[in-house]
Amino acid sequence: MSDCFQRALAAREHRCLGFRLRPLCIGHLFTLYAIDSPFLATRETPVTAHDLATAVYVCAHPPRAGTRTLDGLSARAAAWVLGWICSRRNLQAECDAFAEYLRDGCDSPGVKHDPRVSGSGTCGTPLPWQLLAMLWATFGIDADHAADMTVLRANALLAAHGEATGRLQLWTPDDQSFVDWCQEQDRISMAN
Repeated sequence: MSDCFQRALAAREHRCLGFRLRPLCIGHLFTLYAIDSPFLATRETPVTAHDLATAVYVCAHPPRAGTRTLDGLSARAAAWVLGWICSRRNLQAECDAFAEYLRDGCDSPGVKHDPRVSGSGTCGTPLPWQLLAMLWATFGIDADHAADMTVLRANALLAAHGEATGRLQLWTPDDQSFVDWCQEQDRISMAN
């Protein structure tokens, strides 16, 4: 079984700029998309200390609390303090820590590749509104409750449901061991 399922129940603790980040929720992704965070950009975008401070502020709060206060005076003061903290730290190392937090929070179980299906091979994290739609359509979870769900848990839940209904087959450690063994045999045969 993928360790993604185990981490869906007990997420790893992440820290950035000295703050403990909450487990990444769908609501956090909504807010990060709404503020056009460069951490979610599909193209290479430079990240400023302000961008990092804002993203940390959002993810250090419960999903709805960070959204409600993002435009308030307290958010501007917090962003200034976080920006000052950024200036005292290695910005690249802190950006890397935040990127690791996002990768870990958006992890999903691997699936077996079907060559007849284009794009198969990974579940991946859909956009937050797609996650909300799938959770509502599949399980009847309303948007307010789904926004509070961790992305990791939503991905694991949807993958488990997909396997249970026969829509996909999950990649297991045994599958990975077999592929590793095959690659080792290929290396041995190429060396001879």
